[in-house]
Amino acid sequence: IFTKDERNYCVEIELSLKSKARFEKNVVDNFKNYERQFWIIPDLHSKIYQFLKEMNSKYPNIKVLERTEIQIDEY
Repeated sequence: IFTKDERNYCVEIELSLKSKARFEKNVVDNFKNYERQFWIIPDLHSKIYQFLKEMNSKYPNIKVLERTEIQIDEY
């Protein structure tokens, strides 16, 4: 969870698929509580991605990122 410009955001790292009910509960809770929800997933060919894509029509604050897109610079 982080705040930017007085708005709250969350980041979820989802490496394995949970039950559909549990997964949907997380998405709905994030939709209610955060301006934007970022989901980092293993790849865009996974069932996780397909589910998030479906959920995005009902909960449009979802942003999906493939794990390989994430880069953390050392400092």
